[in-house]
Amino acid sequence: MPGHPLGQVIVRDGTFTCASRGLRVELTGRSAHAAQPETGNNPAAAMARLVLLFGDLPAALATDGELMFATVVGANVGGRNFGVVPDRAELCVTLRSETDVTMARLVEWCEARARKVASEHGLELSLAYQDVFDATVNAPGAVETVRRASDGMPLAEAEVPFRWSEDFGRFTRVADGAFFGLGAGEGMPALHNDNYDFPDELVGAGSRVFLRIVDACLARPG
Repeated sequence: MPGHPLGQVIVRDGTFTCASRGLRVELTGRSAHAAQPETGNNPAAAMARLVLLFGDLPAALATDGELMFATVVGANVGGRNFGVVPDRAELCVTLRSETDVTMARLVEWCEARARKVASEHGLELSLAYQDVFDATVNAPGAVETVRRASDGMPLAEAEVPFRWSEDFGRFTRVADGAFFGLGAGEGMPALHNDNYDFPDELVGAGSRVFLRIVDACLARPG
């Protein structure tokens, strides 16, 4: 985890990383000659409305002020053909929330608004999802095992959940578990940055923590 001291173990009870999913909205209207736009149905205005709506989610969707937001990652309508009114628009939005319960509310809200806008503009609507991740929720007992396994190593308690997502949430949904981080260096470029380079020194530190966790679990009665 860039931004944290090299080798530091980062833990947290409860949600460690957010739930997220990619929402793809497709709006289909009717093409026309650009000189006679009234004979077609351009989805551009509807797409613009949805961009603003998704960027201004109501706080009431979340409980107890938890983290929740949407990020528009792609928007496309028409092209460089100046003589044609487009008939199709696509909007890609990443939804994020601290809990799966709030994610369900967020999905319901976004789908309802998309249907409403499409209907008001007389457009066909298609909704699809990809990259669906559950929230990674750490069990306190499992986190305590990680804390003990980190004895002698720098340890940090994360105050708030991390905004990114992990497929480890599929495991914590059905069994007690704990996801933890290893600091990659305070001056290390951020994840997904072209200049990020995994520090090989972390291999030994990470292995040591995992082996201690295995020893602790195998030593338990039953």
